[in-house]
This record gives sequence, structure tokens and C-alpha cells, in this order.
Amino acid sequence: MTSIYYLDSGMLYMVHYCSLATQPRMKTRPTVGEGIQFKLLSFGNMTDKNDLHLSSHSVEFDDPTS
Repeated sequence: MTSIYYLDSGMLYMVHYCSLATQPRMKTRPTVGEGIQFKLLSFGNMTDKNDLHLSSHSVEFDDPTS
């Protein structure tokens, strides 16, 4: 599995190339705190909406001094 993060017009996006062959595309959403939350925009390679898939994602940053 691989996730690609990229900026487009100042907005952070992510595409996840999953071992299940689905390719969810996500965009950041406003959050409170020190993490980044992503919401689902669309899928690539998904033939049935009931297939197993990733529908949200978050990234948290740990303090390296703690």
C-alpha cells in the first residue's frame, strides 16, 4: 500500500493505492488540534460501492521531545 499526499490550489489531498485495488481520493477538512483529518471525495478502481474500502484517514503528529 502507498499513500500519496499533494497540494492543489493550497488544499492538501491524498490518494491511497490500496492492496485491495481501490484508490480512494481524499481532501483535508477543517480540524481542531494538532492532526490532519481527510474526508473521502471519490474512488478509482471500485466496481461495487459495497466493496471493502478506506473511507476516512487522519494523521497525528507526536512531540519528539515527550
